[in-house]
Amino acid sequence: MEEIATRPYTVLEASKKLGITTRAVRFRMESGKLEGAQIDGKWVVYLPSSVDEEVSEVKENGRISYLHGEEGKKEKKEEEEPQYQPTVPPQMQMVMDQWLAPIVARVESLSRENGKLQAEREQDGLEIARLRNELQESRKSQPEEEPVVKSRGFWARLFG
Repeated sequence: MEEIATRPYTVLEASKKLGITTRAVRFRMESGKLEGAQIDGKWVVYLPSSVDEEVSEVKENGRISYLHGEEGKKEKKEEEEPQYQPTVPPQMQMVMDQWLAPIVARVESLSRENGKLQAEREQDGLEIARLRNELQESRKSQPEEEPVVKSRGFWARLFG
């Protein structure tokens, strides 16, 4: 690495400082992206001095830009305040894209459909109330009919 290394960090400290897993730190040491050595049976990582400035500059995918090369660096704009964006591991993002996105879309669709059905239900309720009122008023306006007296049957009149 071209940059001057700072004090040695443990693999765990380096992973916390870089915002990646300890496994990723070990992989980067193996691939030569990070310098490391084994001291007294424990691995230590030598991080470049620029990592302190770059730690605050987290990419959309949650990784530090110098680990991915110059094209990964984000240009800072002086007028914008840095915004916190939670980091999502790539595996979790894949699960979210594959499984959760269709579920969220379905829930939103069902929510819209539910809203439409509730509006129809309200309209039906208003129509029912209107029809009940019309029925009651039509009953009030009709003259009362005298009760019909049922005639006695043939046998009751004959013997009775």
